[in-house]
Amino acid sequence: MKYFKFILPKTVENRAALRTSLGALAAVLIAFKLHLDTPYWAGMTVVIVSNLYVGSIIDKALMRVAGTIAGALFGFYFAAFIANSFLLYLLTCFYWYFFSLLF
Repeated sequence: MKYFKFILPKTVENRAALRTSLGALAAVLIAFKLHLDTPYWAGMTVVIVSNLYVGSIIDKALMRVAGTIAGALFGFYFAAFIANSFLLYLLTCFYWYFFSLLF
């Protein structure tokens, strides 16, 4: 690696950009190899999930998992108890959107 030191980026931002672009390239190539319908989504997912620091990636992943679980629980509740009452449906939608935008 010491022979290629002049090629490697010096700043943290440039290293993150290189890491993200190589990850997106690898994801798209794997998606092409698997013959997926829309392989560009794999690269876009890498770009959306990537962050400058590794710790923030873990935080973002935990927040996404928590949001997915909360959404699934709300969906089960929504389908089981609220779908039959239109007024309760509207009220619950309002509160869900309000708290989603609040947090």
